[in-house]
Amino acid sequence: MHRYIDANLDDPNLGPTRLAATFGLSRAGVFRAFEPFGGVANTIARRRMARAYRALATAEPRRGIVRVVAEACGYSDPAHFCRVFRRHLDLSP
Repeated sequence: MHRYIDANLDDPNLGPTRLAATFGLSRAGVFRAFEPFGGVANTIARRRMARAYRALATAEPRRGIVRVVAEACGYSDPAHFCRVFRRHLDLSP
């Protein structure tokens, strides 16, 4: 499931329902599987933030880069992306 998550981080609908449908599990089964990792949402957010950090660290500074990276990481709202980024990394994007 971790490889599937990594391959679909740009999908804003990525979550326990999508994982359950893809892997033929119940939502409860997905939650149990990710319990040792801090939960489904936390795992997805951590992986998205790691990708976002790498993308922002290597990108040429330009207007709108945060929006582009946010969308590439599955966030349609750049403001929400910035809040999540700060909460996870203690940095401003």
